[in-house]
Amino acid sequence: MNILTTVFLRYDNEKIYNPNSVLSTKSIRNFYRSSDMSDGVEFSIDFTTPIEKIGLLKDKMKKYLE
Repeated sequence: MNILTTVFLRYDNEKIYNPNSVLSTKSIRNFYRSSDMSDGVEFSIDFTTPIEKIGLLKDKMKKYLE
């Protein structure tokens, strides 16, 4: 998406340029070709870490993900 136009890539790799002024009045459909995806992150916390710090870390992680 650019300032004045949006570029769509067709299944055969043809690029289609549409003015944003036109797209603002149309609906756009998005078809997913891949299944749901996720990533995992593994980390360790020291056993002596206070529960308050773990709670703060959890809150910060949620905020980052949102």
